[in-house]
Amino acid sequence: MAIGLALNYKDKVKSIHPESLIAYYPLDEERGTAIGDHSLQANHGTATSVILADDTGPDGLPAPRFDGTNSYINIYSSALDTDFSETTGSASVWVRVLNSAQLENTTRRGILALGADTSNIVYIERTTTANTFRIAYIGGGTTDSVSPTFYKDGSYEIPWVHLGVTWDVTNNELKAYVNGVQSGTTQASLGTWSGALASTLCTIGAINTTPASGWSGWIKHVAIWNAELSADDMLRLGTMA
Repeated sequence: MAIGLALNYKDKVKSIHPESLIAYYPLDEERGTAIGDHSLQANHGTATSVILADDTGPDGLPAPRFDGTNSYINIYSSALDTDFSETTGSASVWVRVLNSAQLENTTRRGILALGADTSNIVYIERTTTANTFRIAYIGGGTTDSVSPTFYKDGSYEIPWVHLGVTWDVTNNELKAYVNGVQSGTTQASLGTWSGALASTLCTIGAINTTPASGWSGWIKHVAIWNAELSADDMLRLGTMA
């Protein structure tokens, strides 16, 4: 893909409610361990055992590979905790599994976690059910989630997939998106979140900094807002062009 497309997608992300964009990681670094936040908040992350610039992403720029065992990015900071809203928020990410086996097996694989503890957390992950993702908001031990399924088509190459989530506790709404379109029904009766973000539970590519349930494949364009994005916003994010 052309470099112009990559720059346009970055600009697109940064143009969507920039006042509420609290972290944006294009993940196109080629060396080192520092992961840059391209929002105005400078909530930078640190990579551990991530293979940077391993392949190209949906934008044609370098994409990091996560090895499924040791790789993760820690994005926790006290500033991110201050910026994060457990009441109203959104997240967006592009992912690609390493191979068909990683899509079809029953190993849990974490993509993004933002949590205080396991009873108060936002997850985007691939579940222990084959071909199934889970997009979840857990507040006060009450779980609301959507589990979209994804099957490889007849093409040789497994495509990139866009996943998104919005939550609004006041209006009791959790919405999940796949490739820019809402997946499943809007979940209601969200629980009440308790606690500040934990330094071990704000991760890309695993569900914690152990790291447990590591992602096996590539991840790009992780973005987090402290506002609920609209369906039109998610459609824009789920379209690379």
